[in-house]
Amino acid sequence: MNCPGLTRISILLPTRQRPQGVARLLDSLADHADAPEGLEVVLYVDHDDLASQSISHDRIAVVTLVRPRAKMGQMLRTCYAASSGRCIILLNDDAVCRTGGWDSAVLAALEAFGDGIGLVWCNDLYRGDSMPVFPIFSRRTCEALDGPSPADYSHDYIDTHLFDIFVKLRALGVDRMAYLPQVVIEHMHHEVGKAAFDAVYDKAARVRDELTFIAWEESRQIAAKALAATIRQGAPCDS
Repeated sequence: MNCPGLTRISILLPTRQRPQGVARLLDSLADHADAPEGLEVVLYVDHDDLASQSISHDRIAVVTLVRPRAKMGQMLRTCYAASSGRCIILLNDDAVCRTGGWDSAVLAALEAFGDGIGLVWCNDLYRGDSMPVFPIFSRRTCEALDGPSPADYSHDYIDTHLFDIFVKLRALGVDRMAYLPQVVIEHMHHEVGKAAFDAVYDKAARVRDELTFIAWEESRQIAAKALAATIRQGAPCDS
């Protein structure tokens, strides 16, 4: 994962009508990265969101996908298909990076797993160690799970879905989770008074996403067993 000149980390970032928030996030990621040239941000932008379509950055590669609005799960899958990094991060446009060397820290945490299969998350100063609000995993993990998220989720429960797979994996005797309390990527969420409520925060489909989460219970158990089998076979990691 440490090849200079190559994209090491791809950040999947669906966004809507928050170009200033995205600019703040990109600046914070670049300012605090050891190797900003190894970062790639893949934006999913609605076709009617003209302001966000012009987002760019002078130190981070930005790939902009202009598409019709879709469910969050599908948007993340579309971003993933256009990404090239060995490390994948699901991030929000209301986040701000606060810790120097954050990119080296998350890569080191993934590499500590040896085969690249694992779930890493940073301190968001909101959920902390209780939930990977901004999940981080290798491309190999994403491939094993058939993408970063099921397409069915409208907005919520994607982090919970991924977390539950790795909780189930731990119950099978394989602990592949790493929380990095010293690495802060702050979630500037309105629920903790760090942002004003706007239309993007309006989650009308929350109940539907909860039902989706319940419906995917068996699939998460199957995914955990498949990951456990792959890990125990000791297949080498090429990422």
